[in-house]
Amino acid sequence: MEKHIGSTTIIDEPFEWFDDSSLEVFANAIKSEDVESSTARSRAKRKVVNRNRWTASQKLHRDYFCEEPKYDDYFFEDRYRMPKRLFLKIVHDLESRYEYFQDSYDARLAKSFYTDTEVHICHPATCNRTEYLRKPTTHDLHCLFEANEERHHLPGMIGSLDCTHLVWKMCPMEWRGQYKRGNHEYPTIMLEATASQDLWIWHAFFGPPGALNDINVLQQSSLFLSERLGTAPYCPFTVNGRTYRRGYYLVNDIYLTWSTFVKAYKYPTDPKEKMFKTAQEAARKDIERAFGVLKGKWHIIDRLFRKRPLGTIRNLVYACVILHNMIIQDSGRAICPVHIGDPVVHPSSNRDALPEIQDEETHFRPRYDLTEHLAGLNLPHLQPKDE
Repeated sequence: MEKHIGSTTIIDEPFEWFDDSSLEVFANAIKSEDVESSTARSRAKRKVVNRNRWTASQKLHRDYFCEEPKYDDYFFEDRYRMPKRLFLKIVHDLESRYEYFQDSYDARLAKSFYTDTEVHICHPATCNRTEYLRKPTTHDLHCLFEANEERHHLPGMIGSLDCTHLVWKMCPMEWRGQYKRGNHEYPTIMLEATASQDLWIWHAFFGPPGALNDINVLQQSSLFLSERLGTAPYCPFTVNGRTYRRGYYLVNDIYLTWSTFVKAYKYPTDPKEKMFKTAQEAARKDIERAFGVLKGKWHIIDRLFRKRPLGTIRNLVYACVILHNMIIQDSGRAICPVHIGDPVVHPSSNRDALPEIQDEETHFRPRYDLTEHLAGLNLPHLQPKDE
């Protein structure tokens, strides 16, 4: 029977099975599909692994924390990257300040953690941030000036400034456009920091997307916020017979020509300029060494971040920075081991501070004075090699 729909002709005839082979083909296909779906469901089930946490906890206590531990303090520091006494101090601080880390009893009268407190990430950053991630005070600046002049022969130097990228592989898909840069395989998050020669990190700003450059990150950070609020300590220094109101940071060529930044000569021709370039590049490696030690000691920030909220990752990075500074202080290598605060100053808008910081003319003046200062010292290791 034929049917006409427009210019199309449809032949409507009854379908007949010629043999049973066709039915077997369809039956086998349906059966195999059911088997594959049941296998996929069985694979999707989560495998339960008995981790024996109570046994592992007892073993850890016998190895390190009993009266006669199996391993000594040196082995503990080599494995966990911090001295045992510092670890016990952190544990004591957490137990004394947060109920979540205190022993209690559940409904079965069994000993357990306190469960009514909201589960949150709690780390030394919450109770030690004001000391171990502080802005340099007047006492700190004097110590930094003295230490940097003694080692690097650069009066007025506070430290080195730079940024690094931390990989965020599990970045949400809708954010990948702003967190991914062409020269990185995965999305990254920027960390801006300043460090002194003892690798103490004095400033840390984490969170800007990885697609930004160092200048964009600087314009978002709070590095010079205290100067703008009028709460920064007044600590001048003198070099080559000229006095400057603020110290400076060593930076690379990408940063702007501000009065608080000192760069190396891009194309030095004079022997004095070559000497200063050598000294500046050698001193600026402090921040690179600090980044290397931070990532090498805390592998959690050197590896790909898991799928966590950005706020959680930020707290994690700040906790690692603070633990990094705590270890430096405990080892006795800190330039400023004692925190001596300044008198409390009420914030007030200082409109002259930002133009003074961004003054381009003042940027070149301290570099010239530092160049003349180094040339007058006549240091052998800074002498240009004969080409």
